Amino acid sequence: MTIRPIEKSDYPDIAAIYNYYVENSNAAFLETNMDVEFVESLHKAALKNSFLVADNEEKVVGFCLLKSFLPMENFKRTATITYFISLEYTRCGVGNLFLNELLQYANDNHIDNFIAEIASDNIQSITFHKKQGFQECGTLNKVGFKKNKDLSILYMQKDIKQGYG
Repeated sequence: MTIRPIEKSDYPDIAAIYNYYVENSNAAFLETNMDVEFVESLHKAALKNSFLVADNEEKVVGFCLLKSFLPMENFKRTATITYFISLEYTRCGVGNLFLNELLQYANDNHIDNFIAEIASDNIQSITFHKKQGFQECGTLNKVGFKKNKDLSILYMQKDIKQGYG
């Protein structure tokens, strides 16, 4: 498994991975599938050089990125973290690989905090983040709607400098 920077040729694989979660869970907040143009917009919104993919030498099996938490200079030390992994590669260590790469990126770029925005019913993601030292910060109840149900968002934070967890 190789973790490497995204390339434009990866856009279709990334869309396919994300669209699985659009169709089958609340992990992806969108209600309709994304296309390569949406992936390109994610790429542009990501912090420079933080959009990475996991490549098994045959195809991309996951992706991760960091975005500005708030687009203001005085919030530049905090980033929102996102990752999605092909179902067949979940629980295989890819999430740990991604997090380690993004922690190194954060260290190199003076980022002190990660914020994860997680659907409150995504127990697998919540469990993963807790094991990685993220702490629950709060829940925004019924702020979205997907598949004819209310969607609540749990915020989790990892203070990288303190290294708790």
